[in-house]
Amino acid sequence: MSRREFLDRLAELAGSTAAAAALLPLLQNSYAQAAIVAADDARLAAERVSYDSPKGKINGYLVRGKALGRRPAVIVIHENRGLNPHIEDVARRLAVEGYLVLAPDLLSVNGGTPPEEDKARELHAKTEREDMIAAALAAIPFMQKHAEATGKVGAVGFCFGGGVVNRMAAGSPDLAAAVPYYGLQVPAEMVPAIKAPLLLQYAETDENINKGIAAYEAALTANNKKYAIYVYPGTQHAFNNDTGAARYNKAAADLAWSRTLAFFADLGASVSISAVAVRRRRPSRPRGPTSCAPSGRPPSPANSGNDTAGKPLNVHKVQNAGSPVEPSPLGATPGAAGVTIAS
Repeated sequence: MSRREFLDRLAELAGSTAAAAALLPLLQNSYAQAAIVAADDARLAAERVSYDSPKGKINGYLVRGKALGRRPAVIVIHENRGLNPHIEDVARRLAVEGYLVLAPDLLSVNGGTPPEEDKARELHAKTEREDMIAAALAAIPFMQKHAEATGKVGAVGFCFGGGVVNRMAAGSPDLAAAVPYYGLQVPAEMVPAIKAPLLLQYAETDENINKGIAAYEAALTANNKKYAIYVYPGTQHAFNNDTGAARYNKAAADLAWSRTLAFFADLGASVSISAVAVRRRRPSRPRGPTSCAPSGRPPSPANSGNDTAGKPLNVHKVQNAGSPVEPSPLGATPGAAGVTIAS
C-alpha cells in the first residue's frame, strides 16, 4: 500500500482528511523518545561493520559492553522497515545484558536501508525475501567466529524478522537459540532440520500469522523439537514495538522481553550491566505506532491500547522446554510433548 493509499484509507476511517492528518503523527515512529538505552550510552561500544554473504557485503550495527572479554552473541533481525534506530535500541538492550549483538541491515542486498521510513518500507517490498534470508544466515558464522564471541549464537526477530529467525533456525545447525516474535512459520518439511530451541511469541489478534501456528506446532511436536509458544491476550501484531502507541502493549512487551532474556540466559552471558543508568521512557505519554503494521494498513481501534494490564498473559504450549513460566531450553531435560498450560 502506498503512502497516498494509506492516507486515503485513514481518511475513510477517521471521517475526513483533516482528521486523518491529525492522526498521522500518532501513526509514525518516535525513535528518539522511545529509546531505552541511549545511542551514546557510556557503558557500550558500538560500531558499523560489514560481513560477507552469498548476496554480497551486508552492513550492520555491532554493539557490546566496553569491558574486555568473550560474550555469547545475539543477532537481531529487523522488521519490514530495515535497520532503523528502534532495532539498534533493541540491540543495545541486549548488549547491556552481556551479549555481543549484531543488528544486520538485510536491505544491504538492495542498496541499504534509506533514512526515510516510507522509502525503507517501499524498498523492503521490492527486495527478494530469499536474498535477505541468505544474508541473515551468513551472520551466524560471522558472529560465531568473532574474536569477542564465545561461539554460541542466538537470534531474535520481529515481524518480518520473526519469520527470518524461523528460517535461520531451519537453515543453520549452528544457531543455539531462536526467538521469533509474531513471525511467519516455516513449512513442515523444513522443521526436521531445526536444531535450536524455539521461543515462539505471538499476538492474540494476528490472523495472517496465527493461522500457521497449529501446523507449525504439529510439525515441531512430531519431530520432538524443543519449543515454547506464548500467546498474549489483548495484543495485536507488533505489540513489542515501543516506538509508538498504535499497537504497542507495554504489559505484554515487558513479559515477552523477560522471557526472551531468560531464554537467552543459557547462551552463557556472565556480566549484565543493565541495572545501571538505563534511560527509561516517560511512562505517561503514548508514542506513535509500531513500524510493522501488516501491508501498511492502519491499525484497528480494538485492542490497540495497553489493555493487557491486570490480565494474566498466558502460556499456550510448551514442549521439551523446561519451566513453562521461564523456559530454559538449552539445558532442559526433554519432557512430554505438547503440554497444554491453562490460560
